[in-house]
Amino acid sequence: MRRGVTLKDLAKELGLSVSAISKALRDDPGIGPATTARIKQLAEDWNYVPNQAAIRLKQSRNFRIGVIIPDLFDQFYGLALQGIEDTAASHQYAVVFTQTHEDPDRERALIDTMVRNRVDGLLISITTKTDRIDFVDRLEAIGIPVVFFVRSPHVAVTHSVVADSFDGCRQAVTYLVGKGHRRIAHLRGPASSTMSQVRYEGYRQALLDHQLPFDPCLTQWADTTSGQLNKAMHELMQLADPPTAVLAYKNYVTLEAISFLQREYPDRQQQLDFVGFGNLPLLQHIGYRPLAAIDADPFVLGTEAFRLLYQRMTQSEPIPDQQLKIPCQLTVY
Repeated sequence: MRRGVTLKDLAKELGLSVSAISKALRDDPGIGPATTARIKQLAEDWNYVPNQAAIRLKQSRNFRIGVIIPDLFDQFYGLALQGIEDTAASHQYAVVFTQTHEDPDRERALIDTMVRNRVDGLLISITTKTDRIDFVDRLEAIGIPVVFFVRSPHVAVTHSVVADSFDGCRQAVTYLVGKGHRRIAHLRGPASSTMSQVRYEGYRQALLDHQLPFDPCLTQWADTTSGQLNKAMHELMQLADPPTAVLAYKNYVTLEAISFLQREYPDRQQQLDFVGFGNLPLLQHIGYRPLAAIDADPFVLGTEAFRLLYQRMTQSEPIPDQQLKIPCQLTVY
């Protein structure tokens, strides 16, 4: 079998050092443009292919990152993964991803799997039940930087890339107020979720912005997996002064709420307007749908998450903790 062309072969042909050939192929400014062009032309003519295994061994990197998400069927995460993969590919990194199904025990096992697979860095969107992030110190100690994305832990001292949910809630409430609504309910996410708390605080601030009184009866927990959403919607409908609009933690919650109204209060479903987080394309194809959706661009969020991780993986000195917030936008249907 014929062996592949090596750097030594190119160096011998051109009468240059192996180091000069290597630098030119990496566009090192220390090599003149004319020499670089001559080297690249010969490499192309001779079908030179870099020895990636040798490069990785020399750089002590595997050019592989891990990504852990809660649910691949959640369209937001699917689009965020596209952003991660596209940006990673432009830096010659492969992506290994998996999902926790919101199970903290599975999450811990998957983190250990990523370590065994020798990933160079980890992007993770934690489960709604994750209450310990001691794995960060463990991974950082062995040279695997961690960046949280979409969901971040309660502690502030982390690197993270998330949507600006606080401002997103203010935009949503402002839109509903502009439509004439004054009784705006809020279906909250899991109590253990930082994102849920941020959105609740954004809702409270938006009411204050528009001089609307806060009524605790209008805020309900909405866990779609435990039947809590049905109870929450029933209590809202039974109020003496029920809401005319609902800000939902996410639009998957909105769909469940609409389904509940169609089953239990079909005569009142047209009296309630919804805005939720998550611009789901399927919403455009149903009859009774939210007025609007609020969301950050998941592709951009994934792209920025990889960029922050790449910065951490390639810089020799530690960088200060960064919490990046991607702006939310309102989409009216």
